[in-house]
Amino acid sequence: VGQTMLKNKRGRIINMTSDLAVRGLWNSVVPCASEGAIHQLTSSLALEWGRDGIRVNGIGAGWLSTKEKSDPSEPDLLERYIPSRRKGHPNELTQMLVYLSSDSCGFVNGQTIFIDGGALAHA
Repeated sequence: VGQTMLKNKRGRIINMTSDLAVRGLWNSVVPCASEGAIHQLTSSLALEWGRDGIRVNGIGAGWLSTKEKSDPSEPDLLERYIPSRRKGHPNELTQMLVYLSSDSCGFVNGQTIFIDGGALAHA
């Protein structure tokens, strides 16, 4: 797909990553390294392909759940460290995805925007 975008001199790439891209976590070397690689891929491709009209950005998702409320049997350890005091829902990422895909953010390139309820601010 990237080659087609280069040929057309236009395109939008939005990589998905998580908070682990920029912070460490116990017993999570492999996930942290792979998420960090996605974060750096976003920056590097933006530099390489930006002059060809291709914007490359990322969304860093925090802790998400499709449940309206946490299951009482589920440990609340993660929620304790999120300033918003709740897990996010995947639907909360969609407006950013639409924005990054649109022409409205033509000057945004090489950014990973973290949607995590403030979890990185806690770190």
